[in-house]
Amino acid sequence: MLNIRINALKTKLLPSEKDFIEKKLKSLEKYCSYFKRDLDLEVNIEKSLNSQSGDIYSAEARLFVPGNDIHCQVKASSIKELANLLKDDLKRLIIEHHKTKESLFRRTARKLKEKLIWHHLKP
Repeated sequence: MLNIRINALKTKLLPSEKDFIEKKLKSLEKYCSYFKRDLDLEVNIEKSLNSQSGDIYSAEARLFVPGNDIHCQVKASSIKELANLLKDDLKRLIIEHHKTKESLFRRTARKLKEKLIWHHLKP
């Protein structure tokens, strides 16, 4: 299960916007099932005013997983675009983290297997 905590800094989020972000991020639960425990996802959303391009929303997300935490930052011009970018970026990072751990396990297992085989072949 994914526990999502959304914090708004320097801005007020409407309940509908908060629900939309939570709905988008809840879709990441299927990728987090690999960790076999409840995970916490903390999202900080900040709105900055730019005289040239208008409102810019930036989000910083941190997924607390065993070992190294997964961290990402995105910027967008709207809340919906921000939620989509955040979901896609976190999805990519979770899959990348999973593949890294899996390849490390396979590498270690292969080295152990080679040592066992050579140990039995030596007279």
